[in-house]
Amino acid sequence: MHGGCRGGLVSAMENQSECRAERFVLVRHTRPAAAATLCYGRADLALPDGWRADVAACMAGLPPTRRVYTSPSMRCRVLAREIGRRDGVEVRVDDRLQELDFGRWEGRSWDAIPADEIDAWKDDLLDYAPGGGESLRMLWARVQRWREDILAPLGERAIVVTHQGPIRALAAQLCGQPVERMFTRRVPWGGVIDIDAASAPRGRPLRDRPPRVSVITHHTAPSRDPSR
Repeated sequence: MHGGCRGGLVSAMENQSECRAERFVLVRHTRPAAAATLCYGRADLALPDGWRADVAACMAGLPPTRRVYTSPSMRCRVLAREIGRRDGVEVRVDDRLQELDFGRWEGRSWDAIPADEIDAWKDDLLDYAPGGGESLRMLWARVQRWREDILAPLGERAIVVTHQGPIRALAAQLCGQPVERMFTRRVPWGGVIDIDAASAPRGRPLRDRPPRVSVITHHTAPSRDPSR
């Protein structure tokens, strides 16, 4: 769903008038205080000294909301807290919005991780659990459970502050795409994906009733890191 349209706007519309519209604003946390060579997912990283400017730049493009959800990681909670203060709403923390668990790889330099382990992950991206932690298919499943439990009944805009992994999974799910398609999107620090999706009525398979989807990607920070 990426393209060269002015303003970063990419849209794909499929009318589904019988479905109920729901809106999801997926926001990646701002730049953490970590070296680009560091492997981290669940590690609770601090923010750098300039975090206030990063947060302000991200929030400038965010619409008002009545619901804010966040990963428990500090790099997400700080941004979610500021959104909650701005809109006067409670911030809801959910462990299922955490980044991929890299197990024993966490906090190590990528160069220090055995090459054969990294190769094994490259050969089986979906089902290999790096460092004995969590596979991408496992991440996909927990994010899907969260979405079904928390977001499906809302019928209103919700801002979700989380990490690149969960955002990729959520965006693919909301666009009716399979797990393999979660790799097609990259979101920079402070980046936003705004999705207006139509949910299939209960009892009607989503595959038989394709959602109406609009995707807007705002690049509010440089996309230069491979991390989470």
